[in-house]
Parts: sequence; structure tokens; C-alpha cells
Amino acid sequence: MDREFSILNAYTDHMVLQREMPIRIAGTSAAFEPVVVSFDSDDRRVRANADGVWEVEFAARKAGGPHTISAKASAGATIILSDILVGEVWYASGQSNMEFPVCGGKFYSLPDGEKVAAEANDPLTRILVVPKAVAPRGPQLNMSRGECASAVKEVGAAPRWRLADSREGVASCSAVAYLFARHLRKMLPGVPIGIVSCSWGGAMIEPWLSEDALRRHHFDKTLDHYLSHRDYADGDASSAARKAAKAKMDENRRNFLKWLAKFNATDPAATRAAKRDWAKPSFDDSSWSRGVLPVLKGASEPGVIWYRQDIDIPKGWGKAGATLRFSWANDTDETFWDGVVVGRTTVDTQDYWAAPRTYDIPAEALTPGRHVLAVRVSNHFCVGGLSDDARIVNADGEVIAFAHDGWRERVEFRPKASIGIRPPVLPPGSEDCFFMQLPTTMYNAMFAPVSRFRYRGMIWYQGCSNAGSKEYAKQERALIDCIRRATRNKDMAYLNVALAAFSRHTPDNRLPDDFWKDLLPSESNYAIAREQQLVISARDPLAGTASAVDVGDHSDIHPADKETVARRLAALAGRICYGRKGIASGPRFAKAVRENGGAIRVSFTDVGGGLKVKGGRGFGPQAFAVASAKGPWVWADEAKLEGDTVVVRCSTVPDARRIRYAWADYPPSVRLYNKEGFPAFPFQGVAK
Repeated sequence: MDREFSILNAYTDHMVLQREMPIRIAGTSAAFEPVVVSFDSDDRRVRANADGVWEVEFAARKAGGPHTISAKASAGATIILSDILVGEVWYASGQSNMEFPVCGGKFYSLPDGEKVAAEANDPLTRILVVPKAVAPRGPQLNMSRGECASAVKEVGAAPRWRLADSREGVASCSAVAYLFARHLRKMLPGVPIGIVSCSWGGAMIEPWLSEDALRRHHFDKTLDHYLSHRDYADGDASSAARKAAKAKMDENRRNFLKWLAKFNATDPAATRAAKRDWAKPSFDDSSWSRGVLPVLKGASEPGVIWYRQDIDIPKGWGKAGATLRFSWANDTDETFWDGVVVGRTTVDTQDYWAAPRTYDIPAEALTPGRHVLAVRVSNHFCVGGLSDDARIVNADGEVIAFAHDGWRERVEFRPKASIGIRPPVLPPGSEDCFFMQLPTTMYNAMFAPVSRFRYRGMIWYQGCSNAGSKEYAKQERALIDCIRRATRNKDMAYLNVALAAFSRHTPDNRLPDDFWKDLLPSESNYAIAREQQLVISARDPLAGTASAVDVGDHSDIHPADKETVARRLAALAGRICYGRKGIASGPRFAKAVRENGGAIRVSFTDVGGGLKVKGGRGFGPQAFAVASAKGPWVWADEAKLEGDTVVVRCSTVPDARRIRYAWADYPPSVRLYNKEGFPAFPFQGVAK
């Protein structure tokens, strides 16, 4: 294959290459064409392969520079890259909390990001921000030229390495990654630092896994899902492959609709009774559960759940009618105003689980006085629920919002186990686009083009989109395995971030700070995620986990404190990669032992200089929960620090066998630390 003569576009002026490791340079040319590549005065001769790709490797260098790299084709064309440094290179990836930029982001950035960017003045820190792209058909040689649906399409200017000596240089970089780099520069005086920032908000872990990793780690269902949709993604609509893929997608949808019919037919009598009565203003809902959305737990598992709330309409309001609005209902809904259906969203709606709801209420239904909104939500898979931002807006733009704490909730039915879990399905309209969540696609389009770099390590902040998965630890193992293989570096470090505390994403309509005070202990997908995220650092000596549970924001999935996260990642890098001594993370659960009187004594590893309760105010409410072998979880009466152990008691559970700490999406009392200042990781355990 004849290609245009080039050096791959991940290699540009100002880049940083990893010190003390062999250096790879690659490019393209006509098939079998001889190419001379030079690193300063060190020349290498290579011949392109049949696909028109060439690659050379230079001996490892010590930190320093600047250097020059050139490539010359046999026909005489020459490409020169200058101001190349050798130092420490780190790959930064994940979803929105890693993508979260220093400043200028559309939805989020550091509160003082403009100041941070304006103060950037370090030409020895260099940054490459990889543009968003997907590629279903396999690893790409070059980065996309901008955000696009396919790596085949190129728009905008080519990406390039930038110096962290100006606002332009750092603004679009991951804030966590940039702040991490600043800590490394202080830790390693005079050593250049390179950051490859490669993230996509909302991304699951599956798109970052290679096809080879899916096979090697036996993710058979994930691989089947990928293969069944890959050929459809960008193919010619008339091609046999696309027709076959379309047939498979149609089959998936038929299977989904058959499953949905069984789901909806779970309990016909309960459904008839609920639809007959539960939306009526006269219905007595005093026995229903009460609380604050989306903290109410009825939709924590599949089923049909109803939500009700009263609202008062003032005289003269809504003479021309009004619009009811709320951001989402997961998955579908049927919505009633005073017992009359005013709108519904079904599985025939594109992205129905996240689609904003906008339903008209006629003027005659807006008489002064009390009215009742009732929303019947069908949750088909994992965690569902209803957004908490319901409001009605009249023609004059006047808004009446529903009270945060006025919701009542009741479960209509849970589906039978015999129907199985919801089959995978792409909703109508998605057939003509390519979903970012398809396995392997970000690995192919975003990581593969930068995989020829060698890295000291990888920092990874992801997990929200996989929260609750019991396979996440296995997926992380596959991720670091495929990254190490691709970079030919079996000793590449891996540092992940255990998820920050979070309840709901409504930064403009915040929860009260004590929203949790009446909540009972419950299951938590975020707690499961944090537990899974600890596994790899317990098993891999080159892996570490930084906790962010104490720097979260109950009403913003993108907490502003990225400095603490970066500092903790840098501490781990110092210990794992740079010979720093001492503790670099928080206490971990070691064991729990039952004692006389029903108490449970908990021991920890990584206590460092000892345990402490931050602030000296005691552990606070809802820090620990206990349960008997089969009984419900109950908040502990007392938790007391005794040396490097914690003794927990609960008067109502004298036979406590199980214990949890900070086991919630948003644990309110994260106060257990070691004296080095690192928070204890949330845990669950069984007392012996």
C-alpha cells in the first residue's frame, strides 16, 4: 500500500519522550520504501512494510534536551521535528472527571482555572490533548483532527504538543493531569514532564479495551456485542456486511421488545389497580415512602415505581396553559396531572432513558389550588429513577418548582427473575450513528495513535458509567494489560482514582447539605465501584489507588477539588515510580473481629503513623452500619478509635456479624484518616 510520506501525527515539535526506555518513532510512506530516521546525529535505516508503515527504535536516553528528530524518504522529502525533550511521560485517561479541563470547558472547569492557566510558566511541562474520536474497525495510525463521529473523518487543525507556559498551552488539558504534572515537576527538579491527555466524558471502560484484550480476558458477551455492531458502524449501506449487521440489530430489538412485554406483564392485577387509583388527587398516599429525589430507593433495582407530589397553583397563573418539565426518567414514564395522562416517553424515543421530558398542561387543568403530579416510571435495568427538577412553566416564563423533599414513592411491581435481565438494544434512530460506548472504539481511535510512546505510568479516573458492575476489577486488569502490551512496557505503573462522593447531578438546584440525615443504610453502586477499584492496587505492586471519597460534591458529579486528587496521585507515583518512602494512600480494611457485648473491632493496613478522626469531633452520624448474619443494615450507635483499630457497637443489633464504613453514594461522615492525611477507603466486611 502506498501512503503519503509522514511521521505519525502524535509526534510533533515540543514533545516529551520517556527517559531510560527505548524510543520508538513511526510513520508512513510508499510500501517498501527506504526511510532514514535520525535522532540528533544517530541515524537508523528502515524500510516501510507492505502496508506503508515504518517504525524504528532508538536507544534509551537520559532526561534532557532539546533534541531534533528527522525522517528522510528515498525520494528526498524530509520531515524535521525540533525542541524534543526526554523526561517522564504519563498517560491520563478516563471519563468526565479526568476530561474536566483547567479552564474554558463547556460544562465544567476549575473554579480558579483562569488564574491557574494565566500563571502557567513551565516550558519543561508539555501536553498533548488527544481529540475525541471513535474507530470501530481497528486501531488507527493517526489521531483524528478534531471531535468527530469517526476516526475516518478529519476536521480542524491537527493536534500538537504544547508547552505549559501559557493559557493556550494548558487550558484544554485535564485539570487532574496538569496539576499532577506540577507535583511531579516539584518532585523531580529539572526533569521534563509530558502528559498525554486522552479522555471522554461519560465513557464506560469497555470502549478503552482492545479487541485483543476482550479475547484474552474472556469478555465473551462484550466481544459479541462489539462484533455484532462493528460492521454496521461506518459501512456502505448496501454492503453485505452492513446488511448482516442491520439484521442482527433488528433481531436484538425484537428480542428486547419480547422481553419488555414480559416485564410489563409481571403483575397485571397490581398494574390495573395502580393505574386506576394511584394518580388520582383523592388517593391516600400517606403510607408511601417519603424523601428527596433521586435518593429515594424504589428505583435502585428494576421495576415500576410511582412518584407523587402536591403543588399549589395561584390564582391567575397559567391562563394560556403551561409546560411540565423534568430532565429525565430512567427508563420510561407515563405522567399524570390530577389523574389525567399529560405525557409519556416510551422505548421508541431516542435515548429515552435520558431524554428531557416536556409535557403540556392545558389551561383548564390549572385552576387555583391543590393539584397532584404522579409519574409512573419503568426501570428496566440496574438503577433508575426520576430527576428531582420537575417544574411547570407558563407562557410568561414564570416557574413553579416542586419541593425537593415533598416526594412520595411506591413500588408497583418488581419483575420476575425468570424473564432474565434486559437484553442489549440500540434504540430507534441510533442505527445511523456510531455510539461512543461500543467496545474497543476509543482504544482504536484515541489510544492506538499514541501507543508507540513509552510511558512511566497511567492515571485513570473513570467508573461512574460502570458503577455497580461486579466485573469492573476484571475490566481494569484487562485495561492495564492491554496498555502495557501496546506500549511494550510491562512495568508501566497504573494509578486509579476511587470515585468521589456524589448523590445527584443538579449543580444549579442543590440538595440541602443535610439531605442524608433521615436516610437508612442501603445498597450503593458507587460503594461497589470503589470496592472494585481497590482490587487492582491490592494485587499489582505497580498499581495504586487514590481515594476521592472525601472531596466529592453531593449535587455535582464533577467536584471542583482536583488539586487533592492530583496530589494523592503524585504521592502514589512518588512511592511506586520514584523511590519515595512512606505511606501514599489511606487505611484499608484488614479484618473485623467480634468482641463481648456485640462490639466489632476493625483493623486496618496502611495506617502509617497511626489513625486519627479528622476534626476530633468523633465519627459523626451514618459513618458505620452493622447487620446480623441475615438481618437488615442499621446505623451503629457508637464508633470509637482505640489505637489503630475502631470499635463499633449497635444496641439494637447485639449479634452483629457484618460491618460497613462510608458505604453510600455520598457518605456524609468520612472522618477516618491516617496521620499522613489520607482518608480510609470505604469498606464492607464480615466479623470473625
